[in-house]
Amino acid sequence: MLKIKILFTFVITFVFCSVYAQEEGLWDFKKKPVEQKKQQEFSPERILLLQTIRIYQMFISKGQGDVCNFTPSCSYFAYQAIKKYGLLKGSVKAIDRLQRCNPYSWNYIGTYYKVKWVRDRGYKLFDPP
Repeated sequence: MLKIKILFTFVITFVFCSVYAQEEGLWDFKKKPVEQKKQQEFSPERILLLQTIRIYQMFISKGQGDVCNFTPSCSYFAYQAIKKYGLLKGSVKAIDRLQRCNPYSWNYIGTYYKVKWVRDRGYKLFDPP
């Protein structure tokens, strides 16, 4: 008898919730979703990492020349990814990009990357953040 009462209560609750959800219009695709503003993450680690990337771009990268196969360059990609996605997710994206930047990345033209002509840099693989 107790099992029947629990089952009956569960069924009534399920039906009530289903009807209530339909009344609220949760599945109305004509409504635009409410946009939530992303709050910028101001952590000392993030600022330190972004400044380290800028120092690399200003002093070390200019001495190496244009060796990156991608556009935007790997350091610019890392800077934008950390700025846009935050410290953890942006760092993971930057590390993934650095692992993909090698001479063999040209083998995947048309499959993974588009080729783009960049003025004064030649043909580069297009991979935005």
